[in-house]
Amino acid sequence: MFDTGSSMVYILTDKCDKALCPQENKYSTLSGGSYKADSDGVHDALAKCYGQGCVKGSVSKDTMCFGGAKDSPCIDGATFLAVDEASDIDKDKFSGIVGLGPKSDQARMPAFVEQMGDLGGVGG
Repeated sequence: MFDTGSSMVYILTDKCDKALCPQENKYSTLSGGSYKADSDGVHDALAKCYGQGCVKGSVSKDTMCFGGAKDSPCIDGATFLAVDEASDIDKDKFSGIVGLGPKSDQARMPAFVEQMGDLGGVGG
């Protein structure tokens, strides 16, 4: 899901308890050969609350692709929150959020739009 009210990307992982994260599609940290947990050098989990719930996980990096086709656009080394814990998101049907806000409110995590700019994809 795209969200214009936040700047952060988060993805539910298969480590999130099924009762708290009943969504079918979840990210497996073991399947990505380029996955890097705690990519910001901090081993403490990062928590973020939204209007309808909270998420908590590791600031991570991996290749992020949009869509399921072979030629889907991908971003190598994208930073996102790999969510291992959540609350009050059980009614949501999506397994992650791509925040489109221009500036991050989390020092540990760049905004998605900032990452795209650094890669030359947005105004770069």
